[in-house]
Amino acid sequence: MDAPDDFYADPKSMFEAMAAGNPNLPVPVFLSFQQAKAKAKQYSHDIFTAQRALVNILDRHEETVIKRWQKKTTVQRQKLLTTAFPAIPPTHRPDFWAIRKESTRQRRAGTLFRDHWLLPSLNLEDLSKPRNLLLFLRSRTRNPPGEFVNADANSVHIGHTVQALMPPYLSGYTMLLAGQNTQLSYGRMLSWDEDDDAFDMMSSGTGLQPGEGLQVLEIQQRKMQFLQKCIELILQDLPLHDHNIPKQPEPPEDRLQGN
Repeated sequence: MDAPDDFYADPKSMFEAMAAGNPNLPVPVFLSFQQAKAKAKQYSHDIFTAQRALVNILDRHEETVIKRWQKKTTVQRQKLLTTAFPAIPPTHRPDFWAIRKESTRQRRAGTLFRDHWLLPSLNLEDLSKPRNLLLFLRSRTRNPPGEFVNADANSVHIGHTVQALMPPYLSGYTMLLAGQNTQLSYGRMLSWDEDDDAFDMMSSGTGLQPGEGLQVLEIQQRKMQFLQKCIELILQDLPLHDHNIPKQPEPPEDRLQGN
């Protein structure tokens, strides 16, 4: 399908003209193709590097992780989570909490609670329960990141709605995440001019507008690095990088349920 030239030939001027008629219309940060490509490459590297590290650790120590985590008190779990993420919000749905703390004008000028909007699932109330961190850890370690694209994209819906988050903007390209299972392909972009299907892939949801894709990549990078820090803290006395330690059978899922 031919891309609509009048839509993306000069998107910055288009947004500015629209904002002149509607001062409440948010205007995104505009990226070049090279800027978006570099960001996507770094995020993909960080995501897959953390996942490889987590796979190597869980293959050898998952049962120990389960036992140690379930043995901890709620206070001990919260202390460890806070060490891994010092700014972790205390309550369930921190994005709802943040709505009451800022006006729309304040959020548009620059929210003070970006992580509340970007990472609402990372909070003490939810993750200090016996099973939630263990389930989160296994799902993100044992499945490719592309499996979570829709969930991570939808997780920031509130932040978008109240204008606390605004993805950057790059027109003329579609970013691919779902189904891209290698570090090199994850976050690659297709030009609307060079690929006849690229625009339709974005329109159908198979691909993403690059700014939205970069936001998903940032969410996944932050989550994977957080999980890696948690595991390193839980197992801080063990040689986590010794690949000579034999791999162990994966514990059954009911071991993750806790009490």
